[in-house]
Amino acid sequence: MPFRHVCLLLLVLLSANQGVASTELPTLPGVTGGEFTYTARKGDSLASISSRFGVLEKVLARDNGLRPPYRLKTGDRLKVDNRHLIPEALPEGIVINIPQRMLFLFRDAKLAASYPVALGRHDWQTPTGSFFVAQLEKNKTWCVPPSIQEEMRRAGKPVITRVPPGPDNPLGEYALRLAREGYLIHGTNRPYGIGMRVTHGCVRLRTIRWEVTGSG
Repeated sequence: MPFRHVCLLLLVLLSANQGVASTELPTLPGVTGGEFTYTARKGDSLASISSRFGVLEKVLARDNGLRPPYRLKTGDRLKVDNRHLIPEALPEGIVINIPQRMLFLFRDAKLAASYPVALGRHDWQTPTGSFFVAQLEKNKTWCVPPSIQEEMRRAGKPVITRVPPGPDNPLGEYALRLAREGYLIHGTNRPYGIGMRVTHGCVRLRTIRWEVTGSG
């Protein structure tokens, strides 16, 4: 079986928080996620909780009767509803629903997992269509595209051409390179952006680990 058709057979989300509801299998037909109560921990913010569970910050605030500025205290209890409709299943592979800001992984035509993602900005959108996974990469040096270098230059920022692996690398530790040049599904060193449209077209997840079986 060619590697490009093997695509992705297992996607695991690594998180300091176990039992994240957004990665659970559906409790209702056609729905993933659920309704639950979350107890705020030290360092939590409405934005970090929003990105972790795939709920818009304004929706989380509305559901809990919060008004800006949102200041959470350790022990605060929040109602979270991160239910999402599941798109039409693939026999094997990934569906990314841009309006939902969600990634859905299918195995044997069944939902295996779902994750909130960050997507392309409104002026630099994530492309739509069908794509193959061309390569799995770990600890990749980010070679900054000329278009992003030009954006840095226009903004008066230092122009960076390469970022080595490590905590400052925007690609995180693992990445899936798509067959369309210049686009990846990858981890991130900025998890607070998950659930938002803030990227240059790539798809970001929290720290991820990839495991592939088969040969190609």
